[in-house]
Amino acid sequence: MTFKILARSETSDKSAFDSLFAKAPSLLRTTEEAFGMAPEVWTQALLGRPLPFPCEFWIATENDNVIGRIGANLSPFYKDHGYLGFFEAKDKSTAHSLLEKASSWLRSKGVKAAVGPVNLNTWLPYRFRTDWKDPQVFSWEPNHPRAYSEYFESFGFQNYASYHSNGYTGLKDLFESTKADYEKALQKGFSFRPLIAEQMLQKDIPSLHRITMAAFQKNFLFEPVPLDYFKEFYVPLAKKENLEHAVFAVSPSGEDVGYFFNVIEKDYFVLKTVGIDPVARGNGLSNAMLHHCLITAVPKGLEKTISALVKAGNQSESYGKKQKHLWTHEYTLYKKDL
Repeated sequence: MTFKILARSETSDKSAFDSLFAKAPSLLRTTEEAFGMAPEVWTQALLGRPLPFPCEFWIATENDNVIGRIGANLSPFYKDHGYLGFFEAKDKSTAHSLLEKASSWLRSKGVKAAVGPVNLNTWLPYRFRTDWKDPQVFSWEPNHPRAYSEYFESFGFQNYASYHSNGYTGLKDLFESTKADYEKALQKGFSFRPLIAEQMLQKDIPSLHRITMAAFQKNFLFEPVPLDYFKEFYVPLAKKENLEHAVFAVSPSGEDVGYFFNVIEKDYFVLKTVGIDPVARGNGLSNAMLHHCLITAVPKGLEKTISALVKAGNQSESYGKKQKHLWTHEYTLYKKDL
């Protein structure tokens, strides 16, 4: 048997490498494990675009069959660590070989610690799901072979940050509890508008980008990204979702100052992402935007909600106090000193 690990920088046919790298998950995962995965064309386009930081990608093969892949990159903002992402492996031995290859590359760049799984930065898919007591899998959460987190841990990675999604029942209670903030916001002159697909590139995406860069600048591992990158790689992943229950908050002067992304999946109303410009905070806009979305969601007969992908200790955990808890999905971001 012939085991090889090929680096992208070492191949003359970058297009062929990128295509095979993008195809690796579909070759290694079951149908269930591939649910919610980023499209191959998206991954291939990402590798083919010049990236503004040092990075490398590897494919592991055995007898010319793909058995794994990994990527590594530096961060232009966090000099003490680098990221490992795009991880796939047939087994523990392959996983450890790839993790060692990527870790060695990071060490050669002077990096002191590896953080993963992170696909370039936290704007793109990252974290492993580490709790499977509830069997449900949703399209917006990390989904992968369950052994992947064990591969990282057995290589010496430890918990760096914890996240969770909680399922609840009591949507009507949430609707009623947010009504007062909605009415107060209207009285102050705020209004609410939907995201409109036809005007996303011209108006909505620039607003999303501006608000996001201001709202999340103090978040864990936040990295500012330029508008063109935001449009090309972050937005296509978000656009997989139905925008029916996504809303902007508009200030009395007519400026977009907040947004709330919610989706309906299975029989759950999913609270995905809320961003509010710091200049507009203190007006109850998070609750107000949520209530505005629930005005059309409640008549659909939904009873259950999900507070999605929350970092432990974040304020958005407070929505659970208004409902009855059903289940929790847990996720882990790992770190290893090099």
